[in-house]
Amino acid sequence: MTRRRILALAALVVIGPLVVLGVEVQLARSSGGRLDDEVGERPRQREVRPGDAPLHVVWLGDSTSTGVGAEAFTESMAWRVAEGLTDGPVLLTVLGRSGDQVHEVLDEQLPELPDVLLPGADHVVLVSIGANDVTALTRRPTFEARYLDLVDGIEAVLADEGVDGRLVLVGIPDIGTAPRLLPPLRQVAGFRGGQLDDEIATVARRRGVHHVDLADRTSRTFSRDPDRYFSADEYHPSSDGHEVWADAVLASLEP
Repeated sequence: MTRRRILALAALVVIGPLVVLGVEVQLARSSGGRLDDEVGERPRQREVRPGDAPLHVVWLGDSTSTGVGAEAFTESMAWRVAEGLTDGPVLLTVLGRSGDQVHEVLDEQLPELPDVLLPGADHVVLVSIGANDVTALTRRPTFEARYLDLVDGIEAVLADEGVDGRLVLVGIPDIGTAPRLLPPLRQVAGFRGGQLDDEIATVARRRGVHHVDLADRTSRTFSRDPDRYFSADEYHPSSDGHEVWADAVLASLEP
């Protein structure tokens, strides 16, 4: 066997399963039940709790931030986290978009950030992105580089706008718990999501920001009762699932 054929065979062994993963995940996502709302909401400075000098909570990311699967946006992870971060007044802005990958957050959502910041207010900026990079087969080094650029970009915007802000990186949920994915695809997707989440954790350590290990904190709960924690499409979380995610984020942020 020639060297070229050996290299081609080796590449097929390495890349083949990833290609299968991408194709089968996309087929699974398109063949299951459909939700009435697969976009969610993108509020701007919506009042969660009234009062003067509010905390401003800003989300960037994908459908995990826009509330897809929840029966109402007030039952979404984004809303529940905003409620739980403070007992005082709070505003909520969501720049996230359903279906986005990390490069789209970097290229399209980040430029929106300066327009929604409130001078003089305290901010918590949360990033929840990566699940769509799993299904799109984004390479780990590419994902890490883009994610690092995103974190640096957010911190640069906060500094340029002169606002106080805490940055929180919410990890990728365990995609392998979704009922729509059948074994062994379920295990492969979960493993691949864990790999990309390791890159998020690496970025968090390098930049000294907080990483929420969402998969570790919620995977067992979703696995125990998928009928309760997943929505009708068996892929996005239900209202109860969003609550589990929100509780995990808030618990992770406790001193």
